[in-house]
Amino acid sequence: APSPTGLQTMDGVPMQFASANSPQWCWAAASATPTLSVPLKLPRARRVYTVINTMWGQPGPASYASVTFVGSSGATHTVGLLGNKDVRDFNNAIWTNLIQGPGTVQMFSNGAGQRLDRQKLDLPSSFAGEELVEIRFADSGSAGFQRLFVVAIAVCLAPACSADLDASGVVDSSDLGILLSWWEECSGCEADVGL
Repeated sequence: APSPTGLQTMDGVPMQFASANSPQWCWAAASATPTLSVPLKLPRARRVYTVINTMWGQPGPASYASVTFVGSSGATHTVGLLGNKDVRDFNNAIWTNLIQGPGTVQMFSNGAGQRLDRQKLDLPSSFAGEELVEIRFADSGSAGFQRLFVVAIAVCLAPACSADLDASGVVDSSDLGILLSWWEECSGCEADVGL
């Protein structure tokens, strides 16, 4: 089975995947520390999902790849991606094979030994009130020694008013009903607004 293409919803997260004519982004032979800069202008960004695997993955404790988030008023947040924790090889049974990070899950397997993993990356509170203006991927590996394989990105936005759970523009009984229907431990669900 081929890799997913086009708009797909996987594990409840809508993601735009490259088409067969627009391949995923990967550094196979670059000699320096290449970066991929994704310019954005998104208010209220609170969580970013990435689909990243590696080629020639290297296990931690050193990180050879990172994702940096940049806010419009100077907030920055860098996440180091560790092999055998946050990222692993696209090909099964070669190089790195584990994912043990709390936000990383396998989201696709083609049944022929290739898989894709999704990372959940929460932005810190320093991004409140700022627009997310850039996501930057950096890869300090080399050909034959870990290279990133970036497949998709999805950014989750907080509602303009975090208590307006149905996004109707009004905080009312409908929002209270949503909150009460989710009354239990639900870390990361829409009703978990920190009120």
